[in-house]
Amino acid sequence: MNSMHHSKSFQVVRDIMSARRLSSYLLIFFALNTFSLEAIAQYFAFGRNKVQYRNFEWYYIQSEHFDVYFTEGGEYLGKFTADAAEAAYATIRKDFRYEINNRIAFIVYKSHNDFQQNNVISEYLEEGVGGVTELYKNRIVIPYDGDYRRFRHVIHHELIHAVVNDMIYGGSVQSAIANNIRIQIPLWFNEGIAEYQSLEWDTNSDMFISDAIINNYLPPIPYLYGYFAYRGGQSVWKFISEKYGREKIAEIMTRLRATRNLDATFRGSLGLSVEELSEKWLREQKVNYWPEIARREDINTIMKRLTDHRKDGSNYNTSPAISPQGDKFAFISDRSGYFDIYVASTLNPKEQRRLVAGQKSPDFEELKILTPGITWSPDGKKIALATKAGEQDAIMFIDVETGKTEKLSFGLDGIFSVDWSPDGEKLAFIGNQDYKSDIYVYNLKTGELINVTNDVFSDADPSWSPDGKKIYFSSDRQNYTLISSVVLPKEKGYRIAQGSTKDVFKMRLHDYSQYDLYELNLETTTLRRLTSTEGVDESSPVISPDGKRMLFVSDRNGVYNIYEMILEGIESFGPLAGATASLEALPATLPQPKVRPITDLLSGIRHISLSRDGTKLLGVGLDYGGFDIYMLRMPFERQVKTTLKNGELEPTNWGKVMVKTQSTKFAENTGLLKNKGAQYQAMIFGDQKIQVAQQSGQLPKATGLTGIDTAKSSGTKAQSTEGSSENKLGFNPRKYVFVEGFDNSVLNTAASKPSKVDSSALMADAPKDSIIISEPRINVKNFVFDRTNLSSLSEKLKESEKRAVAENKPRNALDEDGDYKVKRYRLSFSPDIVYGGAGYDAIWGARGSGIFAFSDLLGNHQISIFTNLQFDLQNSDYGITYAYLANRMDYAFSAFHQARFLGLQNPTNPNFIDFFRFRLYGATLSAQYPLTRFDRFDFSLGYLTLSKENLDGSFGNESVGFFYPAITFTHDDSRPFLYAPIAGTRYAISLSGTAGSRVSFASVLFDYRTYFDFARYYSFVVRFSGAASVGSTPQNYFIGGTENWINRQFENNTIPINSVQDFIFTTPAIPLRGHNFNAQNGTRFALLNTEFRFPFLQALPLGPIPIPLYYIMGTFFADVGVAWSDESRLRFRFRDTPNGTMPYYNDLLAGVGWGIRTVFLGFVVRFDMAWAYYSQGFSEPKYYISLGSDF
Repeated sequence: MNSMHHSKSFQVVRDIMSARRLSSYLLIFFALNTFSLEAIAQYFAFGRNKVQYRNFEWYYIQSEHFDVYFTEGGEYLGKFTADAAEAAYATIRKDFRYEINNRIAFIVYKSHNDFQQNNVISEYLEEGVGGVTELYKNRIVIPYDGDYRRFRHVIHHELIHAVVNDMIYGGSVQSAIANNIRIQIPLWFNEGIAEYQSLEWDTNSDMFISDAIINNYLPPIPYLYGYFAYRGGQSVWKFISEKYGREKIAEIMTRLRATRNLDATFRGSLGLSVEELSEKWLREQKVNYWPEIARREDINTIMKRLTDHRKDGSNYNTSPAISPQGDKFAFISDRSGYFDIYVASTLNPKEQRRLVAGQKSPDFEELKILTPGITWSPDGKKIALATKAGEQDAIMFIDVETGKTEKLSFGLDGIFSVDWSPDGEKLAFIGNQDYKSDIYVYNLKTGELINVTNDVFSDADPSWSPDGKKIYFSSDRQNYTLISSVVLPKEKGYRIAQGSTKDVFKMRLHDYSQYDLYELNLETTTLRRLTSTEGVDESSPVISPDGKRMLFVSDRNGVYNIYEMILEGIESFGPLAGATASLEALPATLPQPKVRPITDLLSGIRHISLSRDGTKLLGVGLDYGGFDIYMLRMPFERQVKTTLKNGELEPTNWGKVMVKTQSTKFAENTGLLKNKGAQYQAMIFGDQKIQVAQQSGQLPKATGLTGIDTAKSSGTKAQSTEGSSENKLGFNPRKYVFVEGFDNSVLNTAASKPSKVDSSALMADAPKDSIIISEPRINVKNFVFDRTNLSSLSEKLKESEKRAVAENKPRNALDEDGDYKVKRYRLSFSPDIVYGGAGYDAIWGARGSGIFAFSDLLGNHQISIFTNLQFDLQNSDYGITYAYLANRMDYAFSAFHQARFLGLQNPTNPNFIDFFRFRLYGATLSAQYPLTRFDRFDFSLGYLTLSKENLDGSFGNESVGFFYPAITFTHDDSRPFLYAPIAGTRYAISLSGTAGSRVSFASVLFDYRTYFDFARYYSFVVRFSGAASVGSTPQNYFIGGTENWINRQFENNTIPINSVQDFIFTTPAIPLRGHNFNAQNGTRFALLNTEFRFPFLQALPLGPIPIPLYYIMGTFFADVGVAWSDESRLRFRFRDTPNGTMPYYNDLLAGVGWGIRTVFLGFVVRFDMAWAYYSQGFSEPKYYISLGSDF
């Protein structure tokens, strides 16, 4: 849901991510520095893969406050990021009244596919994640997705998180630990301020809060979780700013930094507790939105609901595409927990069937839900859509009857919004490459791929005309409809070719704040602008069967509604044919197209699809917090009772201030400040006044489209030749000063004589919070680069470099033209964390730990040092690991030493226990190769030395060394939930062994798990695992107990460790609840686990203990297992008695019971009550308190 819900793409719970990464360090520590039988009880490390398909070449530039890193071909985006970040920081600094203490790094990827390969964040970042800020080094990682407005918003949003990290936590986890900063900022506070300060308010947020208030599901402030944290938090900050003054933002942030107490912060700043603030905020929302009920149309009364998220358990039903015949529609839904493709009947919507199971296979890893675009073939037999298919995006064709699929890929960075031509021979789609988002047309017969827009502007929503001669689309290009007037960078290797930088069109200086509609005539190659409504968006154009009318979506009144436009007789809003006319020659006004609304909805509608005969219109509507698909019959005939004389809809409260709010905020956030009453005129183009006129909107119709790019496609990357015509603009953004209060006289004077611009004169009346800083040092924000200045530039730069050392400012950051100097990335390490703590091992008890973790900025090189020093090196644990993660094949080298102490029975005198020290030391080289997102191979080769020393005598000492290879195959398409997966399948099988003279064995181990989610949050789980080991010294396995059992008990108080190799190779096969550890052991085992998992309680207060328990899950389980060594004695029957003589030791063990899971003090805690089953009945209950997630 691109524009409606794009802010949801920022839903990365940073506290959870930091906790997970810290937990990963702790887990690595236990793996290397404690011998825990239970550390391998789960056998395998499951999880989907993060695949590095490419080995990126990295470069960086430096602005005054930021270091921006980018990959090859990403220089344009890097420079946009640096400028946008500096402009955003100016507004953050003003609102927070805070200066950052450390430079902040941006890591910029050219696409979301590349972004998902980053090693800064260990988690895989799903399609909905638009950017993330981590706390270990306070790095910001962001992708470009083809939309510069959204890209700027992400830059600003994530920068606020980084500034908050710097302000509250000192800029890193290590600083927070060193200074004992324990406050955990609520998500609604953190995400809310990031959304409000970067956007202020927007139509998506207004519609979401409106729906929540009208349908009475908006929670109080302390309970603003999930998506509410973003939209609700944004609303809270809006309320504070409007009711108490914007200056309260700085006061609240400063108090929070000082008190580290949220309630005290709000009491001191507003005189209200958080609870009291919540009451006032909720009351204000009701006053604002309740009157809308009587003024607007309910979508359920004027349209037919085709899906119902409240009945099917989904949240999203999106991307509707009605078939050409109008009898069926395809759509994407998450009702299964995954995003799948469904086909249903428009006559009977209950007739639905899943066509493709998404997010489970390489060709359908992601379905582009933020930019939906399913399309039908003209004969109605196939659908096509863009997907993430492994390394790159692809267009997938699906036979509606058989489900058979075909794939088409072009090597582009991204593919979105596919539309099939009426004759069935062509596809139009949005393709992203490097810094560009363009409309491509692919000929299915000839394989020819044409880039038909080939410029830097953001394009979206391509839609064919009925005759197939035109494409309608939305774009932020304003009046730039002559592509030849926009000079694109000519990439040469890793950077823009020398000498072309100053001529390149700068999106940084363009008004990309709104999307308008355009018509592209493919026969005449002309492009004309159809809408120019200031401050609003128009999107999703669909054309009537006769080609004379168009339906589209716009938020003109503050809510996304459907409008009709008459296409005949429209004058273009395109540019002049040449660049010689003067401003005086342009007409004052242009004829406006005839537009009328056909809906007036409460909560809006998006992503419309029209049947071929024009009688049915589908769209996505928001209702009761979920998105459903609705159908409107005879849309061209529908009339709306408008309340305004001009035929427009009455604006909502938000609609009344929307244009002013958004345009002002865009100007502040970008540094492009508005001229009096006109469109943006922040650019200065020398004598080319016509270009200023293009930005002002006073332009006649277009005469041509040039720069069209063609290539033959055979499934490989389409080669693109970018526009290279001579630049008509001739400007450099760092030569000009943008100051509030520019009037026409200043503009004209500056434009006519750019080389004479004097920054001191322009700054005379500028406010002190202007983007220009009057400090006497060289930086991109305060120096007017001009031909007359170049002679003294090098001298000034030397002076600046001396000051930069003391001021933490970049040195040698600009070239002689005043542009950012591109430098190659250099490897350097810095600490992630130095941490001391304690852990608990179910076999060996409590142990302390020290962690020292270092990595480079990109996370490709990671060094971890783990220690647990006790007495001397022989009795201590220590280890070091180096991991190289930049390529598809990941490598790691580990060296380690571990020591454990164990009392064993004296073989000559059973009444005595001898105390032994077991030591394991050696080194391991491992590698991991992901085949896909779901499948991988793991390889390892280690040389291990084992020793057993009797500390009470001289007998029983052993020492042995040997090589130990292993190979594992793992598959995982499961869907995670709170404490365990809830759907999908995961399995793994491994082969390992050694062929030494004293230790020789070969083992095979497998583990299969499948999860069935038959209702929301309810699941049934089946797990089957087993192993067999052969050789002269085979591995032993023991069954009974559960993972990380705190109140553990051993059968007969024994652990099956006899020889030195048992110390490392004896493996627990668990869970088998109802029994003790080591209830059975042998060289083979088989284990079956079944569980029914369900939500038990959402919250449980603990009375006088001020720590409530949340999200309590329940489970019923049954476990059956057996371990054996001698097949001749194996009998598959249950034991006869719990404690008596057993006729067959290797009989089946079984247990049943129930349990609950919750989070307590940051740990997943499990409580189980189980009964062992015998042939004569059940035993007394056994209680298990344990830590960690379920299988």
